[in-house]
Amino acid sequence: MRPITAESEFEKFISQSGAKIATLTPAVGIHLMFEFYKQVRADNCPIDKDGDMLLYEWGTYDWGEGTYFQLDITRQFIETGFEGDDGISQLSMRFYFYPSEEFKQLEWGNRWCDSPTEFSHFKSYVTTNAAYLKVANANPTKLDIEYSKV
Repeated sequence: MRPITAESEFEKFISQSGAKIATLTPAVGIHLMFEFYKQVRADNCPIDKDGDMLLYEWGTYDWGEGTYFQLDITRQFIETGFEGDDGISQLSMRFYFYPSEEFKQLEWGNRWCDSPTEFSHFKSYVTTNAAYLKVANANPTKLDIEYSKV
């Protein structure tokens, strides 16, 4: 897979699993991103040079569209043969929830998975993380899947 096709490839992967994007919970969506990472390698993104990584993030933010608690799983690609940041791109799946008192107790944070060899530890971290456990089976207020250049 070429990174530029990651969004359409991931959406096809979701559909082939039998899931529907509109009804994904964080537990199902993150599981699907994990499987996509394990099964579909990115072309021209060397694993040994941090070319294909996962990032898990959470926190309450306002990026200009209102304040939401967000849970995010991102796959970051770094392609060889580009200058500076031109070869860096990301496929993100972000779950939004209306803020509440319970979310205020969860500080923001993140965790990287640098390669498939670290994946089992990363998966364990994510699936036992307090923010994940709080919303794993909840229906998000909204969900974005987006590919972008960094």
